[in-house]
Amino acid sequence: MSRMVGRRVAKGLVSTVLAVGWLAVCSGQADGLALLEPNPTSVTFASQRVDVQSDPVVVGITNLGTVNSATSIVCTLVNDPPFHDPDAFATSACPSTLAVGASFTIDVTFTPDTTGLLGAMIRIAYNDGAASAYADVSLRGLGFDGPDLVVNGDWSDVALGQQHVAAGPTSPARQVPMANQHASLNLTITAFTLSGAGCSEFNFSFPPLSVVLAAGASTIFSAAFDPTAYGASTCDIEFVSDDPDPPDHLTVTGVGTNQTIVVTPSEHDFGPIDVFAGAVAQSFDIINDGDLGDLTVSSVSLSGAGCDAFALSGVPTTPFDIAPAGGESITVEFDPPAPGGYGCTLVILSNDPEVSTSNVCMTGTGVVTSQVLLVDRFDDLPSANGCGDSTASDCSLRGAIMHANLGAAPDEIRMPPGTYNLSVAGADEDQAATGDLDILEDLTIDA
Repeated sequence: MSRMVGRRVAKGLVSTVLAVGWLAVCSGQADGLALLEPNPTSVTFASQRVDVQSDPVVVGITNLGTVNSATSIVCTLVNDPPFHDPDAFATSACPSTLAVGASFTIDVTFTPDTTGLLGAMIRIAYNDGAASAYADVSLRGLGFDGPDLVVNGDWSDVALGQQHVAAGPTSPARQVPMANQHASLNLTITAFTLSGAGCSEFNFSFPPLSVVLAAGASTIFSAAFDPTAYGASTCDIEFVSDDPDPPDHLTVTGVGTNQTIVVTPSEHDFGPIDVFAGAVAQSFDIINDGDLGDLTVSSVSLSGAGCDAFALSGVPTTPFDIAPAGGESITVEFDPPAPGGYGCTLVILSNDPEVSTSNVCMTGTGVVTSQVLLVDRFDDLPSANGCGDSTASDCSLRGAIMHANLGAAPDEIRMPPGTYNLSVAGADEDQAATGDLDILEDLTIDA
């Protein structure tokens, strides 16, 4: 760092004033003048491809003065003989003033326009409160050129994710791009070298060796994961080419899993359920019985001709994941609309490759049990719907007989004394819905 000070002094006091001035220049403390100190005072960039900008390097500048602010600050890129390459570097803006003890930073980047060692410097000019002063930061960088191989966009690792050990290789295989990003030079790839204990768990397909990629051209290689044991696997691929700039390798990863679906109970018979008794519920547990890898349930549904008597409830939004040794419960309700047998299959789809579809057979029977039916009206409305209750509630004689005919169990009808008018004309049927009162099952009528 250098600092220039201009000042007039009285004759006869030269030695004293010069001594004081020397202290101010060296320490910035004796006379309180502003003193800007950069850190670092020199920056050397790593080798950089021609016409490609480097990552920024941060330079900090602090005012070490004790009284005066630095004013009229100007940061300029200038020659640093014997180097004359200020155009190869760039900086962010500097503030115009800096208070005592304060700091600011500037970002410096290197974009070589030719090969070889290039240099310049940042001159930070300012007023220290009495005169003009400056501080310098030396810049160096090496430019190079050559073909530019880029794999998978920006040399990102290739993550093939989870694969069940019984599922075979991932399908379709992942297509990984390889490109020569140079504007004018061809690229030659001479070898693909695999290393790592996990490489046997992957299937690779590479282009022929000594493949030549013209400027701006691209090709692909494919990678598939075919684990034989559960757990993480990695494989490092080195790309041998005439690209002079690393990186030249990337890592392919995969995780072997053994998620296994178990549904309990595996089948269920709801048994005989009175058609007037309401729904009966049964819980089913979906369990991941594996050691590694989430079980993903993609669908839960009912299938079968008798499923109108069954309904799902409590099913999470699909798809949902179940961790190893974890489980999720769902509920199926059976509510037979009429007497008779019903069958339905609970169908669960998951990512267990050995049992991707789990079928749970469910059965149930709708029945009408023996009941005491209380008639509480004298008209002939067959639509009276209260006859299923054990207490009087909107039940006609015709409605009670129709209700009793639904089941095989003997029922009892209790009716109060009175005159019952059968007003519904016959319609040539034998279910008691019209005309005479057809009694189809054992029945006791108490009047």
